[in-house]
Amino acid sequence: MVISSQTKLLALNASIEAARAGDTGKGFAVVAQEIGQLAQQSNDAVQRTHALVSSALAEIDSGNEIVAETQITLHEIGDSVNELAEMMRSSGDMAQHQASNMREINQGIEQISEVIQTNSATAQESSAVSSELSDQSNQLHNLMSQFQVKLT
Repeated sequence: MVISSQTKLLALNASIEAARAGDTGKGFAVVAQEIGQLAQQSNDAVQRTHALVSSALAEIDSGNEIVAETQITLHEIGDSVNELAEMMRSSGDMAQHQASNMREINQGIEQISEVIQTNSATAQESSAVSSELSDQSNQLHNLMSQFQVKLT
């Protein structure tokens, strides 16, 4: 901005000197006009550059905010992944514990099955012995009925 202002001031001085010189200063007036246009272009370029720099700074600020938000989000994702991993470890431990319990239950069922089979075999043997005792009792009864007891 300072250069633009100084160039405008130079162009103004050149115009004043050209006006004082009259016809002999016409060439100098053309140069003064060109310097004035150069000053205006320089001023316009400075304003455009200022606008671009301001816009770039605003975009940088916006980018910094996005980076900060992304960092927070990534940190939260990392925490969630850690929690999920812990849940999976815990779930695996529970599954192993349940598998162990299921093996114990199966062993208990097998033992109960063996006891039932033993009881069933014992019941069949008892039934056979009872049937045999019943037959022997009937035979003994038949034999006893052949005897007559005399009371004298």
